[in-house]
Amino acid sequence: MQNVQGASFAGPELRRQRIAWYTYGWASHAFETTVVAVFLSQYLPAVAEKAVGKNGRLHVLGIPIAPDSLFTYTASFCAFVLIVLMPIAGAVADRFGRRKEMLLTFGFLGAASCAELWFITGSNWGLGVGLTVAAYLTYTCGKVIYNSMLPDRAAADERDRVSSVGWAAGYIGGGLLLALNFVLSFFISDLAELARISLGLAGLWWAAFALVPLRMLRNAPHDVAKNGQRSRGAVFTAGFRQLGDTFRHMRGYPMTLLFLLAYLIYYDGINTVTTL
Repeated sequence: MQNVQGASFAGPELRRQRIAWYTYGWASHAFETTVVAVFLSQYLPAVAEKAVGKNGRLHVLGIPIAPDSLFTYTASFCAFVLIVLMPIAGAVADRFGRRKEMLLTFGFLGAASCAELWFITGSNWGLGVGLTVAAYLTYTCGKVIYNSMLPDRAAADERDRVSSVGWAAGYIGGGLLLALNFVLSFFISDLAELARISLGLAGLWWAAFALVPLRMLRNAPHDVAKNGQRSRGAVFTAGFRQLGDTFRHMRGYPMTLLFLLAYLIYYDGINTVTTL
């Protein structure tokens, strides 16, 4: 069983693993800043408006949607799908221990989806929705795995500091790319072209810097041991069973439950603001 107090690495290797972990945050946060917070929430509705007009309606699975609401509906759809996907992703990582492989698979798939947003032109809103869903789901599932790797790279008394550095690296990386996009705006007068280039660059940035953890990141020893073990039970329901067990035991810790509820409201509030 994993030691929940101490890190799984030590010495120079621990420093190396932290750098690799920080770098993935630096790489992937381009999705939150450039793609979600700035460009896609404006560009995707503009593409949809070209298809049906400002007062027209898109028809998705028989549901009429106003063009300027397309991104909101797409993000909401992703949120509901992630309720199912995130526990499964966490359970698979816990069961098989292949956190590095899962993180980078989600990462490179998300980066490819972002890069392909460059191909959204004219009124091709359907391609935009498909790529947005792919990028959103892979980014968020990757984030679940990324967060789960922290205890192996920081002892209990260091996790706050190491986590803070990881968050800072993510925002600095995403902010630098956004600054580059701002500089590009002085040279590209066509806003649609600027959006396409910026969205594509986000995918390239994500993939390029993800090469660092691809080379440096390692699975923790306890995760490596799980690779050779046969799994028992249905992994696709294990995450929900674990979640149920957690909530049943949580009733004995009312302050912790209150904290989690408050954090959920706080974090979802921030996500709503940055997304919309």
